[in-house]
Amino acid sequence: MSVQPSRVEARFQLAAVMVEEGNYSEALRTLEEALMLAPCDLNCLALACRCLEGLGRHAEALAAAERLCGLDPASTFLALREVFHCRPDDVFVVTFPRCGTTWMVQIVVSCLFGPRANYEDHALFLEGSIASSASYVRKLEELPHPRVLKSHVPADMYPGLAHGKDSILQSYGKVIYVVRNPKDALISLRHHHANNQAIGWDGSWDEWVDQWISGQRSLEYGGSYFDHVNGWWKLSQHHPDRIRVVYFEDLKVPNRRTLDMTSFFQRVCVQADLSAEIGAVASFLGLSLEKEALAEAGSSSAHM
Repeated sequence: MSVQPSRVEARFQLAAVMVEEGNYSEALRTLEEALMLAPCDLNCLALACRCLEGLGRHAEALAAAERLCGLDPASTFLALREVFHCRPDDVFVVTFPRCGTTWMVQIVVSCLFGPRANYEDHALFLEGSIASSASYVRKLEELPHPRVLKSHVPADMYPGLAHGKDSILQSYGKVIYVVRNPKDALISLRHHHANNQAIGWDGSWDEWVDQWISGQRSLEYGGSYFDHVNGWWKLSQHHPDRIRVVYFEDLKVPNRRTLDMTSFFQRVCVQADLSAEIGAVASFLGLSLEKEALAEAGSSSAHM
C-alpha cells in the first residue's frame, strides 16, 4: 500500500510547531509516527535530531544524523547543524570552492602544531569525510584537540551556529573565511570540474560562466559564489571576534609565482615570507609565536 505524502507532511508540520513551543517529547513521538510511514524522509530525520538534542539524548541524535547523512550525503550540513557542538579550541577554515582552503589550512596547522606539521595529519575536510563515510558524524567527537575543520559550508548552515538559530553562534569555535577574486574562482573551479573524472565537465565556457554565476555548479554549497561570500561577510560583521575574513590575494606576492606541475593537480607555490599573515592568524587564534617561529612557519607555508 502506498503512503500518502500528505500524512507524512502533516505530521512533520505538527512536529515543527511543537518544536517551536519547546515540546520536544511530543514532537519526537509525532516524527516517529511519520517515520513509520516514510522511514527515509529527510526532513523528519533532521527534525528528529533536533528533538533528541533538545531532550539531552545526544548519542541518539548522532545516530539519527549518521542515518540522515548515509541516506543523503547532501544533507551533511543539515545534520551537523542539529548535532555539532563546538569546542573552545575548534578552528574552521571555510571558503567557496577553489578559493584557498588548503593553503589557509596549512597556515593554521603551522600556527597550532608547528611549521613542519602536515595539514593532512591535523585537519579534516568536513563534508568530504562524511560523504565518504557517514560514520564520520560520530568520529568528529573523537578527534583530538584542537580540531581544524576544512569546509565549504554556507554561512546559514555553519555547524557552529546555535541550534535552531540563524545568526547566533555557539559559545565556542572560530572561523577563518577566505575570499578570492571571483574571476579566478570561476576559472579554477571550471578546470577542477573538467579534470575530475567523476564530474567530467565538457561544456563551453559560455555555459560554464552562466551556470557558475547562477550557482548551478555549486548547489551543494548553498548556491552562487556571491551568496556564499555575502552570507559569511554578514555573519562576520555580527561576530568580528569569532570570524576573520582573509583575502586570498593578500597571501600572494605578484610576479613571484611558480606552477608545480609535478603534483597531480596544479597549485600555486608562492616563494614569499608569509610570517606577517601567519602572525595575524596566530593572534586571531589567541596564540603568541616568537619571531623565529613566525619566520620558519612563513617559509614552510609558502613552499607548500
